[in-house]
Amino acid sequence: MRKLLSFTLAFCLLLSAFVCMTSCDKVSEKKMEKDPISVLSNAMESSTSQFFADTANVGPTVAKAMKNGSLSISLEAELLEEFNVGKITETLYMNQKDKKYVSDTLVNFNGEDLTARIFLDDKGLVINSQAVLGSDLSYAISPATLAEKFAGSSLAKSIGVTDKETVDQVNEVLSSVADAYKKMFESNKKDAKELENKLLDILNITVSEQALPVEGATSADCVVASCNFTNETYEAYLRLIMDEIKLDNEELSASLDEAMDSMMDEMDIDLKINVFVSKKTGLCEMITIKGSFSEDSMEAPVEIDASVTFSKTAIKVSAQVTADGEVVTVAADLTKEESKDGVTYQLVAKAKQSGTSIILADLTAAYTKGSGDFTITADIPELIEEDVVVKGKIVSDKNSATVSINSIKYDNVEVELKLDMTFNATAKIPETPANVKDVVDLTDKDIEKLMEDFQSSKLGALIFGFSGDAYEDEYYAA
Repeated sequence: MRKLLSFTLAFCLLLSAFVCMTSCDKVSEKKMEKDPISVLSNAMESSTSQFFADTANVGPTVAKAMKNGSLSISLEAELLEEFNVGKITETLYMNQKDKKYVSDTLVNFNGEDLTARIFLDDKGLVINSQAVLGSDLSYAISPATLAEKFAGSSLAKSIGVTDKETVDQVNEVLSSVADAYKKMFESNKKDAKELENKLLDILNITVSEQALPVEGATSADCVVASCNFTNETYEAYLRLIMDEIKLDNEELSASLDEAMDSMMDEMDIDLKINVFVSKKTGLCEMITIKGSFSEDSMEAPVEIDASVTFSKTAIKVSAQVTADGEVVTVAADLTKEESKDGVTYQLVAKAKQSGTSIILADLTAAYTKGSGDFTITADIPELIEEDVVVKGKIVSDKNSATVSINSIKYDNVEVELKLDMTFNATAKIPETPANVKDVVDLTDKDIEKLMEDFQSSKLGALIFGFSGDAYEDEYYAA
């Protein structure tokens, strides 16, 4: 089962490599052969975009906010009050161009507002929190500086890392973290193109043309991209991922290689994937997956025959899976109904085995344009007895958009809450404070002062206050 889950995850990740761009244009066999990943990405994204219409007109605002603005999530609920928790708010400021980010957190606990601000960029992170640290000082954690100066520092001594063997082990880990952190912020188009070419080599995509019968028309002339997903494809993909990670720990790398070899010896994958793209519109019309999967613990291979079709008003998934002589068919229809007043989406998923049919899920989401109100209803008979109903509202303008959930009804009990997700396209990222100390440069006195400040902070008072109360209760009870 673990191998099956691992395979499924990697397979989904491989397919997700296709979905990364937006466009809609005519497609030819020559164009597909020249740049298959871009063509397939455009086709997949365009097909889903035409179905999921931006009826609430929040798309542009969200895009701007996620590029150079902020995303704020806040929650207030009666359920939290039972744990002495009031309002919880998390705001993330983003400057994607300069790769700078700031996180603002507020948690009201036992009547006290606990706030913290974390700055993040390619150098590392800076933490500022009077409520947690007990002072106006800010502390920096730089992976590169930490890897360079940790050995022999007061920080190392304060956590008991003093003997050479342990110091060397910690330094090895810190160096790996520093390298990974640096790479996370690097943007190299050349490396990205090289990775794309390696992926293409693995997939070995072939291109053909085919007329495809479609709903409401006799046929659609399509360019078809095909690839075989086998043991060799799967292993090459996993090794490509491992090469990108570039593990510095030889022992860990060797252990992963051994585990991969063992896993591949016990598996047998043979799937063929076809993606049909309309020559006229550039939209993805259909995806088919057919073949088998097996591992040593299975008595017989699992046979798979699945397809996904796209249109303006429906996305339909159908699959037939044969395992141990049993045939299971699954169908999931996602439909859209638009009117001048709004839009309604419905997902109905069904399964059939040995003549018995069951409804796996029946989900409906309805949005009203004028008021911005929406209702989501979920009927999942195998998991819940009663429908779950979620009610909320969407409010937006050119600079901000807020999605609110006001109530959830479950098991015939309606819970009122205030959950807001706000995108702000004009929010400015806060500046990094000037008074910053790097944790690896702290002296023994600095660390002692930090611990004293923490104990006197709001969070420290809550922690040690609760500890004291618990001690007194236990003492007097005795």
